[in-house]
Amino acid sequence: MSILGTGGVFSCFGNFMDTLPNPRGHIPVERLRLYAVHNAKHVQIKSHQFSGYRTKEIRLENIRELQLEDRAFDGVRELATLKLSHNNFGEMGYPELIFAGLVNLTTLDLSYNQITGWKSGGTIYVTLI
Repeated sequence: MSILGTGGVFSCFGNFMDTLPNPRGHIPVERLRLYAVHNAKHVQIKSHQFSGYRTKEIRLENIRELQLEDRAFDGVRELATLKLSHNNFGEMGYPELIFAGLVNLTTLDLSYNQITGWKSGGTIYVTLI
């Protein structure tokens, strides 16, 4: 596993690790601008897992099996960009709950994913750019 943690950037390129690394030992989360993880086996993002982070961008890419619990990114008030590309989601839960609380989100990248379905209890408005 290779970890870079300088200047508010935490980037990890692992050999298909099983869990997300915790950047707290490398960068104080209040200074974290970018959190990036590439190449993981099975990752489950629990509710409020990133709560307290002040990052503006999160990238989780090339993950064999990625599961997102409701409110997975809640508490990351300054998050503007969320890139979840080249992952295998299978069937996703309710997007209105998974992405709840992302009040400053301007970019959501779900490109090149394997998504077999979405659960939805309401209307979702998406603008494609």
